[in-house]
This record gives sequence, structure tokens and C-alpha cells, in this order.
Amino acid sequence: CMTHMVHSNLAVVLEHLQKDARVLEALFVQIRQGDLQSLLFLQDACRLSKQVPPMQRQALYERMVALGFFEVLVPFLRDGALEVAAPSRAGGEACSLSQLRPLLRPRALALEILALATQSEPAPTRGHLCSEGGPGRELLRCLIRLVHEEVDQGLQGQAAELIRAAMDPTGLEGAARDQCLGTFYERGGFQDLVRPMRGSVDRL
Repeated sequence: CMTHMVHSNLAVVLEHLQKDARVLEALFVQIRQGDLQSLLFLQDACRLSKQVPPMQRQALYERMVALGFFEVLVPFLRDGALEVAAPSRAGGEACSLSQLRPLLRPRALALEILALATQSEPAPTRGHLCSEGGPGRELLRCLIRLVHEEVDQGLQGQAAELIRAAMDPTGLEGAARDQCLGTFYERGGFQDLVRPMRGSVDRL
């Protein structure tokens, strides 16, 4: 009985997020401003969505993507710290994201959110990474940089798995397959991925 109540309440919360665009819009605005509590709420929503029917989960992610899901995560994956609206230290000075990082690890939160979305359905992530222009290309560069430079091996492996899952051409045909492969072999993704190995070869 308790399990049924929890599942029912969960479905109501996620359905509200899906159907009321204003809630997600407000959430994404707060995340764009660097609000970590809003990022944590998005992480919880993505985790909870694994427990609802696939159609409802897909509808939720489609709504998120339409409102800029990928774009709001990119700042947390970039190199360097962001200034956020955070609790103040003694003296009233605002804490920076770099000072909160050891506790909340925003980069890890953003990676997990992206991974949950990609595990649910890789097509939107693949479509974003393969899109012409800046936003998708920037996200791909962020993931590749994490593979090369992230000192946390867990996050490094998660970034690599995200690239693999999103860019796997298995099952794709025609234009979709060409676009996926073109992102790597024609628009620089593959060159960025193997640059450290190429540098090692040049030093031999």
C-alpha cells in the first residue's frame, strides 16, 4: 500500500512538471542563474522518472528538451567556476560555486542528469550533439574535455560513456547515420577526441 502511494504521488509530480510549462521554465531560469537547489531538484526529477511508464518519461524529457534542457547543463560542465546565488559566509560575502563544489559537486550533478536522459532515450542527446552550430558542439567539447582532463575517474568514465551512448551509430540508417558520423569525422569531434594520442605520437 505504501509503495503504491509513493508511486502515485511521484506520477502526479512528474505529470505536473510535464504539463505545466511554467514550472519547468521557472526551474530552468533558476538553473541558468546557477541555483544549485534547482539543479538538485532537476536531478531528483530525472531519477524519479525512471519509475514511471516509458511514455510519460519520454513526454517529460521532450518537454525539457524543448525548453533548453541541454543548454542549462553546459555551464556546469565548462572548465572553471561559476558564481551562484549561494549561502553567505561570515561577513555576508557570497560563496562561489568553486567553494561549494566539494560539497555539492555541480559537475557531477549535471553529468548524472545528462546520463539519465541519455539512458532513457539517446536520440535527443545525439540530435543535440550532431546539430549544426554552437550549442551542441559546445556540449560535445565539454564532454571530450572531461574525458581528457577530469581527475575524478568516475566522472571521466561517465563522460566517456555519454559520448559512446549518444554517438553510437548502431541502428541508425541513412541521413541520421551520416549526420552522426559526420559530427566526428567531418566536423572535428574525432580529432578532438584523439588529440592527446596524436601529441604522444608526435613526441616519439
